[in-house]
Amino acid sequence: MGLPDAYAPYLYDATLVWAVLADKILKENKNPHDGEYMFLKATKLTAEEEIVGVTGKLSLDNFADRNLNFQVLDMTENGTFERILTIKYQNKLMEVKFENNKTEETLSRWPNGKVGIKYAPPDEPICGFDGKKCPERNEQPDRTFIYVFSAGGVVFVNTSVYITVENPFTSGTLLNSDLEKINEWSKKWLVSFNPNKTECMTISLKLKKPFHPSLIFDDVHLKDVESHKHLGVTISSNLSWNLHINEILSKAYAKLGLMRKVKYILDRNSLQKLYFSFIRPVLEYADIIWDNIPEYLSLKIENIQLEAARIVTGGNRLASKTLLYKETGWVPLSKRREDHRLILLFKMFHGKVPNYLLNLLQTQLLSNESHNTRSTNSIREIYARTKLYYDSFLPNTIRLWNTIPSNVQNNPSILSFKKYLNKNKITVPEYYHIGSRIGQILHSQLRLECSTLNLYMFNRNLCPSPFCSCGSVENTDHYLLHCPKYATIRNITINTLANSTDPNLLLYGSNYLSIVENEQIFHTVQRFILESKRFSNHNIT
Repeated sequence: MGLPDAYAPYLYDATLVWAVLADKILKENKNPHDGEYMFLKATKLTAEEEIVGVTGKLSLDNFADRNLNFQVLDMTENGTFERILTIKYQNKLMEVKFENNKTEETLSRWPNGKVGIKYAPPDEPICGFDGKKCPERNEQPDRTFIYVFSAGGVVFVNTSVYITVENPFTSGTLLNSDLEKINEWSKKWLVSFNPNKTECMTISLKLKKPFHPSLIFDDVHLKDVESHKHLGVTISSNLSWNLHINEILSKAYAKLGLMRKVKYILDRNSLQKLYFSFIRPVLEYADIIWDNIPEYLSLKIENIQLEAARIVTGGNRLASKTLLYKETGWVPLSKRREDHRLILLFKMFHGKVPNYLLNLLQTQLLSNESHNTRSTNSIREIYARTKLYYDSFLPNTIRLWNTIPSNVQNNPSILSFKKYLNKNKITVPEYYHIGSRIGQILHSQLRLECSTLNLYMFNRNLCPSPFCSCGSVENTDHYLLHCPKYATIRNITINTLANSTDPNLLLYGSNYLSIVENEQIFHTVQRFILESKRFSNHNIT
């Protein structure tokens, strides 16, 4: 016998509505074959009485069509679905109900972990859909830049010159003249440049780049390149950061591999220091410059930090990103890059940077209509014609700055400003780092809900049943507090603790207890985990 058809309940309900209509019409001594009269009765049927079918309450509109009830589901970070919104029709009136205390504000989620309607993109582009609403501006045409990078010979010198190209031949003549002057100066002062290591790069977004005359340095025709590493940052001729990001990813993965080799040798605190000292700086070098990268590159960088978090905590691929960040207290790298940009802008706003950076901001401050450079949103936003420029440091960071309260903006203390940026940062207790390494890992996996207990394996389709061999659902509470298989070891470990029936205390400790008391709880719980040997036959990673 095959499975029932998915449409069978709806056919049943349609037949039920017809039967109720036919019954009413017969009771009125009317002809049930009169389709026009039956249609008229159908439009008023559900307003007069409530009809409940197999698929729920039945509501018909003015055309005798059914008003369907809808449920909106949202995929959570662990891959499961939860109901967030229900739309029902009651007496032809639509009722919208948010589930689980959800609101329109909390359901508006955007990239980089931003939540709220205020982060929604505009309903209409700045210039409108036909380009007729652009603000008046003295817009410059597309620019082409030529950069010349030179490396020193005997004396280590990195020198660069550039020019904005209006006319290719004029620009070429000026650059060759400057290169000749540099060459003469180097010979006069016995500074050696290597013309064979000197490169030329044309930076332009034009699909068809114009021809540019050859550049000559010390009688050597310079090689034209598509990318160049300058002070550790790889610059591409099309202003793409793909090459630079791939290079830092390669470096970080190599160091992450070394960190993975000692994950069972070093304790959690030492592993975290390794990441903070040797890997995260690689991922954040000059991040203020390249933070306008596409989302897919940002996720690649974030994945390295998440993998480092798994190594430090002992979590595995089953651990969700949210729980990993809660367990470590780390901040997503995208948020850290945002903070780095805001800190630099804070220094620029308060005149704590060199003049070449201060001058970038001075125009925006002076052009403010109020001429009050310390008022709320005092930095005028920069119009950007291209998305590349719109997401670059100054336009993007000014928009973020203008969302910060004016009292925070105007406070000259950099420590107060950093405290404001870190106001939502999670602080992880020191006692998370105690115990043997295996004990740390297994304890952490219980908090991360990625242990090999049957419920968590079953939720990810890695186990045929969520039940323990004793017959109950095998989750963390059952394992720590109730499973009869571990009653003996539980009596000499967990049951000796005060409030030993509180699973949160056993997993997270308590802020109301001293560090010594929390350490005792963690040592006791880890002893129970190890001596119960529940996880001895499983790969803990």
